Amino acid sequence: MELELRMRGTAELNTTNNNDQVARAPKLPAFNENSDKMDAYLERFERFAASNNWGQETWAVKLSALLTGKALDFYARQPRDDAEDNKLKGELLKHYDFTEEGYRRRFRNCKPEDGETPNLFVERLSSYLQTWIQLAGLREEYADLRDLIIKEQMLTRVPKRWQHIYGNKRTSP
Repeated sequence: MELELRMRGTAELNTTNNNDQVARAPKLPAFNENSDKMDAYLERFERFAASNNWGQETWAVKLSALLTGKALDFYARQPRDDAEDNKLKGELLKHYDFTEEGYRRRFRNCKPEDGETPNLFVERLSSYLQTWIQLAGLREEYADLRDLIIKEQMLTRVPKRWQHIYGNKRTSP
């Protein structure tokens, strides 16, 4: 099935668009679940696509040609409309837990990695917090950040039977 999808994606990439230009398969390495993080991979793909002036309507099908393993299986299970438009990025990020809750967990559980300098650790921690704030839909204002931190702390401390009153349940610190 993976081969069939890859062939279909390649065939679609070699069709002509309305401008009679031939779409080329991306000259990027395929996504590797063992070494790549989906959010970083998608960022690289988008930068590459933008620098090559690809229309955003072609990004999903071009990205699909680079997916392998579980990511390709996930793509294949998506409804055709979702898999062929800009919903694919959001669905892949959700699938790989790059969500508000996922970044909250990353921020709360973050520890220095082997060989990581203190400055790089602070930068990674800051990135997790910034992304958590953005995905929470907050304005970058003190009151909003205060409310987020208070809600988070409260949800980790109240009895489970109260959590439904206050919103999202937190299952891990």
